[in-house]
Amino acid sequence: ARMALRRPELFCSAGPMGGGHQHEKYVSENQGKEDGPEGYEFEPSNNTWDIAAAYSKRKGDKVDLLVVVGTKDFNYEANLEWMAHLTKLGIPYEKIIVPEVPHNAGLVYEKVGLRAMQFHSACFARYPRSPALWRRESRELPWCRVHWAAGQKPGFPLTE
Repeated sequence: ARMALRRPELFCSAGPMGGGHQHEKYVSENQGKEDGPEGYEFEPSNNTWDIAAAYSKRKGDKVDLLVVVGTKDFNYEANLEWMAHLTKLGIPYEKIIVPEVPHNAGLVYEKVGLRAMQFHSACFARYPRSPALWRRESRELPWCRVHWAAGQKPGFPLTE
């Protein structure tokens, strides 16, 4: 969710599954420090709570958002709270709540993987990106500069 909401011009959809938004909220409330005695330290606004708030004020590109979480996932309550945050900010999203599934990507995909992929597929059909746009944007991404500078052609979706 962080990357898609921060750079919506590069994404048409995002599907966070079982995200640890309680940690992200802690980072938001504690100037970038993650919870726990040896937690990481992030830029103060580098979390799904603050990024969503900034995204809600943006004009232009928007991302189709799908939030997926199992009812037995230890992140379940945090995802409900984050979805309430998105609602309060006026950010539209779809959700899939998977009954009786813990924090386990394999089980989530087994139960709702097809629905999640259909969500993304519908987005790709609605928001086609031109190859020229991908090439231009790829030069702006730091991890692509190395390939372009070396004269290499990076793989999909950045090839000419």
